Amino acid sequence: VEEKQFLDEKGYLPLPNILSADQIQTMRARMEQVLAGEKDKTGSEFHQEPGTIRFANLVNKGPQFEICYTHPRVLAAIAHVLDNDMKLSSLNGRFAEPGHGLQALHADWRGAVAAGDYQVCNSIWLLDDFTTENGATRVVPGSQRSGQTPA
Repeated sequence: VEEKQFLDEKGYLPLPNILSADQIQTMRARMEQVLAGEKDKTGSEFHQEPGTIRFANLVNKGPQFEICYTHPRVLAAIAHVLDNDMKLSSLNGRFAEPGHGLQALHADWRGAVAAGDYQVCNSIWLLDDFTTENGATRVVPGSQRSGQTPA
């Protein structure tokens, strides 16, 4: 109940320590293997942006990523937001390279959405800590209720 209330109010829900240090290291190692194998084609089937390394279709890149779409606490939060009407759309990775500034504020949907009429719910799996220096995702608490997209 506490987590659902926080999610409703803020529009996000931190779930610390869901991944163990070993799981994080295993995911990092696999992403390094993918990058070494795919080189500049890595993530090319997904949106590209300068100053980032993108990974697409991590669902088919190894079993170590399965937790990202099967973890019960994450699924419960997503089910709460989407009223149990959910399906996996994609599992991608984004690594901001140092010195390229912040990603613009944006919504991962094509237009404004009335509060409660949500069509998308994302989960973010940190393999590195969010800091102001590393291009971390920014969140505007409560903005999901505004019915507006970022200006």
